[in-house]
Amino acid sequence: MKIAFNLAGEINEQAQHLLIEAGNTALSFILFNKDPLQITGVLTANFDEQLSDLDRANQARVLLEKETILRQNYRTVNICYNNAESILVPPALFQPDNRKAMLDIQFGERGDAIICHDHANGIMNVYRAGKNIDAVLRAFYPMAAIHHATSLQWRALQDRGTDMYCIFYHNSFKVFLYKDGALQIVQHFSYHTAADVIYYLLGCCQAFDVDVNKVDLVVAGMIDERSNLYSELHKYFLQLRFDDPAIQTSDAIRGLPAHFFSHLMLLSSCV
Repeated sequence: MKIAFNLAGEINEQAQHLLIEAGNTALSFILFNKDPLQITGVLTANFDEQLSDLDRANQARVLLEKETILRQNYRTVNICYNNAESILVPPALFQPDNRKAMLDIQFGERGDAIICHDHANGIMNVYRAGKNIDAVLRAFYPMAAIHHATSLQWRALQDRGTDMYCIFYHNSFKVFLYKDGALQIVQHFSYHTAADVIYYLLGCCQAFDVDVNKVDLVVAGMIDERSNLYSELHKYFLQLRFDDPAIQTSDAIRGLPAHFFSHLMLLSSCV
């Protein structure tokens, strides 16, 4: 497991709250205070590629044992799973006993998983996460509240027009597509090249009859203005910009582009 950012040092020992985003490719930790919201620390670590859930759990345990800043007595801890195995279900069609069947039909059967659901803007978000990494996180944070990142991000991404909000991770990205303020699709994609990203985004626009020349594309996460990916996006999407939330941060975080962590800031604003 490789640490991408560690901006959570001794200066953050007064942070009162901790949020964890746990995905298939990375673990991110956000230290923050409320009233007003201020992000005081960030630690992000990428899993090695092609690991089993058990291997990811073991790497997560090693990281948590090593980084003492993550084991403070926080007032609140929130664990946000950010895996792709998530389905938005209208309340009229939701039955708790059918959650496993719905996930198995969509993503295939999986035995090493926990199954949960969240309320997301009047819709049920049914999802599953690896039971091994869930056991590790709950052992370190037994009083943590559990969410799915999509549920919180959708809550935060209100008052949209016709736009796409894309979060880039290590070799994957998540897209929220809105049309006239209504969410059309939220989905994870894996990618290896910039061409893969363009293909998926253009496909989303075509599927939901969204004009590529008019849609606003807002990007967050691990994408740099000097990268080939950004250059390729700019060729196809004229209304392209980085996310820049109006949230207070520590000096160390302000020294980096705000969009690197803006999607994590959104999660912190909702708990």
